[in-house]
This record gives sequence, C-alpha cells and structure tokens, in this order.
Amino acid sequence: MVSKILSKRKRSTVRIHAAGDFFSRKYIRDWIRIVSACPDDDFYVYTRSWTDPKMLPVLVLLARLPNVQLWFSYDKSMDPPPRIKGIKVCYLSMDDSDVPSRKVDLVFRDNTDTVRKKMGRYNSQVCPYEIGLPIANLTCESCRLCFK
Repeated sequence: MVSKILSKRKRSTVRIHAAGDFFSRKYIRDWIRIVSACPDDDFYVYTRSWTDPKMLPVLVLLARLPNVQLWFSYDKSMDPPPRIKGIKVCYLSMDDSDVPSRKVDLVFRDNTDTVRKKMGRYNSQVCPYEIGLPIANLTCESCRLCFK
C-alpha cells in the first residue's frame, strides 16, 4: 500500500475505506504505519468503530497523525459518538425529518429531493454535494471539506 501511494507524482488524498470499516486494533495500527510512511499525502476516513471500546483508543492515535482527518459517523439508530478534540462527527440522515440531536460537523443526506444547506436546530452543515442543487463542477476533490 505504501509503495502504491508513494508512486504517485503528486500529493495524494486517500480515502481509507470507500465501503467497510476498521475490524480490529491490529488493522488500525497497520493504517497508522501506512499513514506515517506517507507524510506528504492526506488521508481521511469515516468510521463507526468508535462504538467498540477496545478500538476507540487506537482510532484516537490514528486521528492524531497530522495528515489524517478521521470522522466518527452515526445515525438515528445509535447514540452520538464521544467528542474528542481533532475528530469530526458526521450524521447520516434518511430524510428531512431525521436531524442530528446535537451539533455535528457534517450531515450526509440519503434523500436529496429538497434543498437543505443546514439541518437541525444546531444548523449543522449539509455536505455541499448533497444540498439538493446542481452545482457545476462540484466534486469531493474540488470541495475538500472532508479532507481538511
């Protein structure tokens, strides 16, 4: 993995897991080694593994690396994650009535039939791609909200 990332000619942004999640402390430590070996590249990841008390401390170690943006994610079926400095929180909303119970850093919407820039009584930011408006040339790479 390290050689593949380092083979790029320019700085890379790597999303850890497009699908799936961390499944063990060893696996998180493996990612710590990968990220540490690629200090000129950026990494970001969404995880629900914070719910496992054994994995939480190792996730915090990963999040402390300067080139990582780690997000705790949750939805209405779960309690909100702990607040830990340097770790952002995102909420997965099923519809406009499904709003986070507290302030979160970002809301992803499953249903984008309506236009929503903010959600909930705390006016949490909706993912710009999921606001519900066609925005010319908007991609995750051009937005970069999740990476930085």
